[in-house]
Amino acid sequence: MNAIYFPAGVLQPPNFDMAADDAANYGNLASLIGHELTHGFDDEGRHYDAQGNLKDLWTKEDAASFDARAAGLVREYNVFVAVQGRGGRSKDVHVNGELTLGENTADNGGAGFLMKRSGLRRARMRGPMLTALLRRSASS
Repeated sequence: MNAIYFPAGVLQPPNFDMAADDAANYGNLASLIGHELTHGFDDEGRHYDAQGNLKDLWTKEDAASFDARAAGLVREYNVFVAVQGRGGRSKDVHVNGELTLGENTADNGGAGFLMKRSGLRRARMRGPMLTALLRRSASS
């Protein structure tokens, strides 16, 4: 049977910090859980049934819809620079969106899970709340 295990080691910074606000800890853990759950439906996990057997359970229409959306993520992540060139013959190294598709899908799924479960909406993520969130993320 498929399962997700979270080792106790994840309950340390930046995922969890006893000195941090409860909301930050719950938010970090919700995002982590959402990320891992999303792997069950990403470009690899979608090909396995509940017992972990290789079996495509999606309809052709569902697979085509996923592939179209996944292609958008690939295009988006291909633009990201992983290592910035230093000039001259040194060039930027871009993320390979196809290679990182599973993690990119899970990262977006985790963030979406957090936003939906926390009741946060983009319209409310302005001003001091957004500034505090970004400051927290940068320090992690």
